[in-house]
Amino acid sequence: MVPIAETPSRSFGVRARRVVAHPAIAVVLPLVVIAVVVAIRAGYFVPHSDYAVQELAMQEAALAQRLLGPYSRFGFNHPGPMLFYANVPAYLLLGKNAGMSLILTRFVIDGTCIALILVLVDRIGRRTAAWGAGLGLVVFELRAGLEWFRDPWNPYVVVLPMVLALVTGAALVDAPPGRRWRAVVLVVAGSFAVQSHLGSAPLVALALLLGAVGFIRSAWRPGARVPALVDAVVAIGAGLVCWALPIWDQIAKSGNLHLVEAFATSGSDTPSLDTVVRPVVLAITLGAGHLGSAFASEPLDQIPRAGVPALAVLVILLVAATAYAVWSWRRGRLALATLAASVPLAAAVELLATLRIKGTVEPYLFAPGLAVGALAWLVVGASVADVVERWVAPHRARVILASAVVVVGASALAVSGRAFDPPAESYGSTIAVDLRHGIDEICATGRPVQLVTTSRIGFDVTEVGAALGECAPDVRFEPALALLVGEPRTEPPSGDVLTVRLERPGVPLEAGWRRVARSGGATLDVRS
Repeated sequence: MVPIAETPSRSFGVRARRVVAHPAIAVVLPLVVIAVVVAIRAGYFVPHSDYAVQELAMQEAALAQRLLGPYSRFGFNHPGPMLFYANVPAYLLLGKNAGMSLILTRFVIDGTCIALILVLVDRIGRRTAAWGAGLGLVVFELRAGLEWFRDPWNPYVVVLPMVLALVTGAALVDAPPGRRWRAVVLVVAGSFAVQSHLGSAPLVALALLLGAVGFIRSAWRPGARVPALVDAVVAIGAGLVCWALPIWDQIAKSGNLHLVEAFATSGSDTPSLDTVVRPVVLAITLGAGHLGSAFASEPLDQIPRAGVPALAVLVILLVAATAYAVWSWRRGRLALATLAASVPLAAAVELLATLRIKGTVEPYLFAPGLAVGALAWLVVGASVADVVERWVAPHRARVILASAVVVVGASALAVSGRAFDPPAESYGSTIAVDLRHGIDEICATGRPVQLVTTSRIGFDVTEVGAALGECAPDVRFEPALALLVGEPRTEPPSGDVLTVRLERPGVPLEAGWRRVARSGGATLDVRS
């Protein structure tokens, strides 16, 4: 009998079923549910505090003017603006609704990272291991809380890109079939993380080291050097594209990297081992009592004492990852073994990195530990999957693991009630709302704005500036705010400038000024 050829429509149907049945779909689904609900309940709002500063940077990126990353309280900017340019498409599509664009872009970034992570695990460890890794990641979603995934703050946005970089670095050991795109993903994910927050640099360096070892190993084979050279050139080219703006800034503008170097080599006091061990352990084990939003709004908003249970969980994670590395190595699954071995390596790197923290020890500085935790849980999940597969048939093992993923994912949705709240309640600026009619009147003039203050009312200045930047042709600030908003934002605006003053209510209205808005927290005046 002559076999019937597979038609294009039938082939497409088979591929579609394979995509729908991929573990990445099930693991990303809880994030999609939250993102859809947030988008439906959207509404316009101006973000507050640090998020308002991020909007100002996004406005510059929309004009192709942003060269540096987010500001740092240590007197420099993080190296690059990839985070802000990633937000620009949503910002423009949503009609300059910056608050929603920040949140939805975070969902897109995290969903993309999760999907790529599970695709890579599928390639290096087969489908059952991918389902196990998916189970580990959905456990991370449950413990971190889905509300955390809608927080667009830069220390948190970089967590899953760090995990992706580590997984991709390990996956390069299995090159050359997917070497080129894996190298590009590693470079882009690592660049995004480091540019957005310097605290990710140690883990990204580990990922690059693993990737370089795997890349060189694959290139050392007979006849593989020319293809490897082409792949290396493509990856280096991707890196140059990612770093073109920070390099240009360093050469022609602020020299921000010199400030970063000066901070890194300064002799500031560093924390003791006892100070950093506790939060590192809790970040990796997700043991800070933050099951969804039932206990807290974010995983690291508090650091309770790491007791015996947290230490026991850490030991179990590290021992399980190490044992899985040995087991995979003996069976010739070198990339999977490298991925498992990266867990204790990443934990050690994170502990050493936290010992270099300078200044006040804040919980968010331990966010890279969450990346190590996500990596550990996905590796342990993959090891559990392999154990299950040894006891039952592969298809039954996948059904069992898929069922577990669905149950845990549904549990994550059930305990994350606050993730469904309108985002304006969590991230919206009340000062911008209270002064809205005055902001609209200023924008209606169509004139560039110079925003000044004498009473220094903190982030309220940046929040009002962000609201003005959505409708005024240009908004500039006083030089005292240069670290927050960037040097270009403090240069004198061009054209017929309208000077606007934001003050506390107790500051009297001076001659030559007209009050356009007043609230319980601030007044908004323009020069007559």
